[in-house]
Amino acid sequence: MGRLGDRIGCRSILVVCAFLSVTCYAPQALVHDPRWLLPLQAGTGLAMGGILASLSASLAHLAPEGREGIVYGLDATVVSIANAIGPMTGSALAAWIGLRPPFLVAAAIFGGAGLVAMRLFPRMSNAP
Repeated sequence: MGRLGDRIGCRSILVVCAFLSVTCYAPQALVHDPRWLLPLQAGTGLAMGGILASLSASLAHLAPEGREGIVYGLDATVVSIANAIGPMTGSALAAWIGLRPPFLVAAAIFGGAGLVAMRLFPRMSNAP
């Protein structure tokens, strides 16, 4: 993803991976055979890898010179908090409204994030 991001830009990777997450999360709400969850979860994992890598590269590019470590530290903190809160929120949602809707909620969140990235994420001509 890093090399591809160098060629086409991190914004493009971010947007494509956000919408790939949507196309992998939404069908999980409709799955009746658990064997389908494996490739769909693998797809969401790959998309998440692209999202995190493109965000980290973008943050490195946008960080003020000499402050990159602070920015990476904050990025790692936010990712760690999300990794703690996300499963708890998803399991609480699943216990409250069932197992299928959390996949649709995740798809909606990633779809919204993709739209926001398309609209607000800066287009950087010399960005990674």
